[in-house]
Amino acid sequence: TTTTTTKTTTTTQSSPTASASATVAPTPLVSPLGLLEPLDCNAGLSSGVVAWRRWSATSTWAGGVVPPAHSDVVVPCGHAVLFDMPHATVGLLRVDGWLKVEPLRDVTLEATGVIVQGRFEVGTTAAPFPHRLLISLLDGGDELTLTRKDTVHSFGTRGFVVAGGAVSLYGMAEACPAWVRLAANALAGDTEIRVKHRRGVGQLSSCWRAGQVLAIASTDYDERQTEEVVIRAVGASDTDDDSWAETSIVIDRPLQYLHWGESILLDSADVGLPGEVGLVSRNIVIQSTTESPDALHGGHFVVYHTAAPQVIVGVQFDALGQQGLLGRYPLHFHMCGFTEGRHKVMNNAISHSRQRCVVIHGTHSMTIEHNVCYDIKGHAFMLEDGIEQHNRFVFNLAILNRRVTVQIDNGQDANGLQETDHTPSMYWISNPNNEFIGNVAAGGEDSGFWFQLPGKVRGQSALFPGSTDISPRLMPIRGFRNNTSHSVGRGFRTYPNGHTPLDPVTGEPDHSLIQGFHGYKHRESAMFVHNTNNVVFSGLVLWDNLLGVDLDRASGCVVESSVVVGDTPNVGTCTRELFCQLLSDPCAAPQLPDSGVLDTFSSGPPTMRSLAVRRTSEVPLVGVELHHTNLRAARNANSIKNSVFHGFYDKPCQKHAAVTVDAGDNLHFMDAGTALSNVTFGGHDSQALLTAMASQQLAPDDANSAGALTMTAFWFPVAEDKDVHGGKSPSVAEGVALHDRDGSIVGGTGGYVVSNNAGMVDPGRCPGRLHDDVVLCPGTCYRTLHVRYIAELDAEAHVDGRLQLSWVTRAGQPRTHTVAPSVQLGVTPHIVRFTPVLLAGAEYTYTTTLLGAAAGATDIDVQYVDDPDLGCADPVHLLGDVNF
Repeated sequence: TTTTTTKTTTTTQSSPTASASATVAPTPLVSPLGLLEPLDCNAGLSSGVVAWRRWSATSTWAGGVVPPAHSDVVVPCGHAVLFDMPHATVGLLRVDGWLKVEPLRDVTLEATGVIVQGRFEVGTTAAPFPHRLLISLLDGGDELTLTRKDTVHSFGTRGFVVAGGAVSLYGMAEACPAWVRLAANALAGDTEIRVKHRRGVGQLSSCWRAGQVLAIASTDYDERQTEEVVIRAVGASDTDDDSWAETSIVIDRPLQYLHWGESILLDSADVGLPGEVGLVSRNIVIQSTTESPDALHGGHFVVYHTAAPQVIVGVQFDALGQQGLLGRYPLHFHMCGFTEGRHKVMNNAISHSRQRCVVIHGTHSMTIEHNVCYDIKGHAFMLEDGIEQHNRFVFNLAILNRRVTVQIDNGQDANGLQETDHTPSMYWISNPNNEFIGNVAAGGEDSGFWFQLPGKVRGQSALFPGSTDISPRLMPIRGFRNNTSHSVGRGFRTYPNGHTPLDPVTGEPDHSLIQGFHGYKHRESAMFVHNTNNVVFSGLVLWDNLLGVDLDRASGCVVESSVVVGDTPNVGTCTRELFCQLLSDPCAAPQLPDSGVLDTFSSGPPTMRSLAVRRTSEVPLVGVELHHTNLRAARNANSIKNSVFHGFYDKPCQKHAAVTVDAGDNLHFMDAGTALSNVTFGGHDSQALLTAMASQQLAPDDANSAGALTMTAFWFPVAEDKDVHGGKSPSVAEGVALHDRDGSIVGGTGGYVVSNNAGMVDPGRCPGRLHDDVVLCPGTCYRTLHVRYIAELDAEAHVDGRLQLSWVTRAGQPRTHTVAPSVQLGVTPHIVRFTPVLLAGAEYTYTTTLLGAAAGATDIDVQYVDDPDLGCADPVHLLGDVNF
């Protein structure tokens, strides 16, 4: 039955660029509960000479008695007390006035809770606290509450709470580095590491010292190769370089694993970024007592409904967080409104957290910089509700985060979502109108940077007036530059809602820009771009990933000015926890000991390479993977331009590919506008080499032996039929057409790289075969046809329907292209789609026929994508009522 078309439309594509104009997002909102103001009775302490009273003096306290052990203590409003004791154990410590710790000795302060309505001071910016201050939050105290303006505020137990007051904590000089990078490879068995740091620090030994704890990040696929060591000695810094200094550090135990510390330069890109070393110890420590029987519930620290300036510099928050309890985190800024940059949070270390790390909640315009999160349960750096905006995360380091045992039971939010700490991310981002600059995610059980953008503001912030006007998934990313992820599952991801930026003023499609992202040793993918539109990924440097960029249901996304590399000399450390491969014989199975490290190569060249998974032809190493595209008027094809691929060469028993498609994609639609321009492979003249291979003048093996082309540039695998949405679906790889806009691949003025599918290839236009599954077609034009109808009959029956397109090649050879449908079940009415890719031109006329169960369709919608850059001299012709 020849189809009758009821509607025909065209969609014109355009692609975003990195130079598109920036946008201004909506104004952030403030909690309806308002802010807690400083106590008026402390006004006299902020001016003039302060009369300090000593904690140890009986005259300081009402009744003439120094507070006895385990008693509740109040520093009265308007009073200034100097803590001059080496040790004190109290119940609840309430600082309504001013409490300052005398900087003359090591100090231990134990309390069941601390509430600061006045001021708590330790050290100054000019003179950080030079000794050790240990504040331990004890178990067994009562619920912490505070009444202000007839409102009772509750904080749970074991809290350090700043409510309307201020803390000024300096435990480390601001110029000292919280973390550094390795300056050379650190091998298994080494007891000395060499690190590099910015020269402005001077001597690292003035900041880091013997007895302090370091966390050395994994630089392999397994985050468990993170190592915790203790400094024995810090050497003198070599400051010959204008920008960087190098220092040797002696550690207390031999390393178990290789930690990569060398650079590998390819096309001016620094591939092989050295691993990170974080300083865990600080002079000021706020901790949970280690003898607590509850391993999941420690103390917590919160700045609560307070916009007054806070200074938290060089503090270690250890073993804090209360797993499974909402709002109980190691370092938490809760409903503080507009801070206007007044808070200073830098050079801190949050370690061994029971739940999360630094959480920004209902708070805007903060800067979180040069902090270290180490060994964290659940998300680490976090924007909690999706209303938080204008915050800056700068040069922070997250090392080793793990899944929680008990998840927060907060029910479903307005988006139908629950908390996700069982799949933890080192940077969990719920609102894109924030900046992330120079941060590192190093070693975790799931994700590095997770943009889990809700359609609506969630949690307590959903009660804010005007919050219903904010849709985070539609807001452009304010800034994401020079961040790094490695040794996790996925580095950057936009799942499940994706990201579709709109101009907040006009509501028209906008774009977001991801700049300078570095990613390596990802077990799944460095970039998982899901359900996302109009994002430019510029200056990516990716290497040693199972998959570099995964454009999954993404449209209008651009990968530009990037370097993507397969395997590098960082072979990792083979252990029983990883898949391993013999370098001399990739097909052979290594001999595995019962436990421990398989190959340290500390005494010779490496013999094995660690792998994320066992690589085969079904599980290849891939640079960029393309999926189907949604055909909608506001969405456009993806493109790769001005980029280079290195090291994707096949080996025995394993497949590599620079660019491929998902053979098992469930909607099997590939947009013919998907484009390539100025793309090179191995730094060579791609067009000349690929054309020679396609014309069989140069076989792939010959190219490899000649050293000219050492990789598989394209791979379009064809998967077997499988059940999808209740029916059978063919592989998207059977209908791939990638547009070479500038001829850098197929030659001439351009053309297409297409599937070796007889139903869509004219031998007269596609003279050679690159591989069994890939053909180069210079001077051609392809378009994607989109046929959609509503299933009148049972949707299951329509799965067996087919769309047949008949045409004749330039040489007069008849061709038939039969396409199976994808069926969208679970919605009413059921939607059936066919999405064939057609060779366009005046000489090609297609007869369309619906076969099988599809023949009864009557309401048929036909569309095609018209890309102004396709360069087609003539349009597609369908025989019948439609001719376009």
